Amino acid sequence: MRRIVDLTVAMLVGMSVHVASAQQSQKEVDLEALYQQIDEAIDNSPVYVAEFEKRLNKQKDLFMQETDTDAKLLNGMILFEMYRSYKNDSALHYIRECITLADSLGHYDIAGQARSKMARQCSNSGMYVEAAKLLDEVDTSVLSQEGLTDYYDARSHLCGEIANYSLLPDVKAQYGAAQQQFRDSLEKVADKGSDQYLNLRVWELISNGDVQEALKISNDWINKVGPGTREDAMASYFLHIVYAQLHHLLIAVGIHPLLCFPAEEETGSGQKRSHQGKRGTLEDQP
Repeated sequence: MRRIVDLTVAMLVGMSVHVASAQQSQKEVDLEALYQQIDEAIDNSPVYVAEFEKRLNKQKDLFMQETDTDAKLLNGMILFEMYRSYKNDSALHYIRECITLADSLGHYDIAGQARSKMARQCSNSGMYVEAAKLLDEVDTSVLSQEGLTDYYDARSHLCGEIANYSLLPDVKAQYGAAQQQFRDSLEKVADKGSDQYLNLRVWELISNGDVQEALKISNDWINKVGPGTREDAMASYFLHIVYAQLHHLLIAVGIHPLLCFPAEEETGSGQKRSHQGKRGTLEDQP
C-alpha cells in the first residue's frame, strides 16, 4: 500500500523530476527552483486530479458504449492501466472485466496476461492469497513474451512481499530464494527496455552497491518516458531511490553530497561554468 501512495505522489512531481533529469547533463539543477516546482505541483494537485478524472470518464464512456468485444477488451486494459496507480478497487474491477472478455473470446494468452497483471495489483495491496490463486490459474505455455514478463514479474513481486513481511526465518528464506528464481526468469524473457526489466536492473545494481550504473540507467529510463505518465512516476520513484542511496554512500565515505553538485560560478566574461562536467559522477572525487 505504501508503494501505491509513493507512486501517487511521484505522479504529481514526476514532471518536475523529468525536467530536472533532462537538464542535468547540460547544467547544474537549481534546487530551490526544483523545490518550488514540486510545491506548485502539490498545490495544483486538485487541478491535475480533475483533468485525470475527465480523461477517465471519457475512457469509461468508450468502454460502456463499445459493442465490439475485442475493442471493449482493449478499452478495458487501458482503463486498468489508468487506474492501477490511482484507485486500486477500480483497477481490479476493470482487469477482472478484461479477464472475462478474454476468456469468452478464447484469447487465453491475453487472459493469462491479465490474470498476471491482476495478481501484481493484488500483491501490491497486500492481497497475497488472491495473487497466488490468480497466478496458479495462468497457463504459461500460451503466454507471449510480454505475457511471460508480466507473469514472472508478478511471481517475483509476490514472493518478495511474503519474504519481506514474514516473521518466520524459514519462510523468509524459502520465498527469498523463490523470488530470485523468478527474477532470473524475468531477466531472461523481458525486453531490455521494459519497465519490469529496468525496475529489476536498478534494484540489482543498488543491492550490489553499483549506484553509479543505477543512476545512469535511471536517467536513461526517465528520459525515454513521457512526462506525467505512470511510467514517468515509476522512473521518478526509482531515480529518487538511487539519489537516496548515493547520498548515503557519499556520507559513508566522508564526502558531503553537495560537493558532487557544485553551483555554477561566473567567469570573467560573465559566462557561467561548472566545476564538474556531469552531475552525479564520482570519478573526480578525492
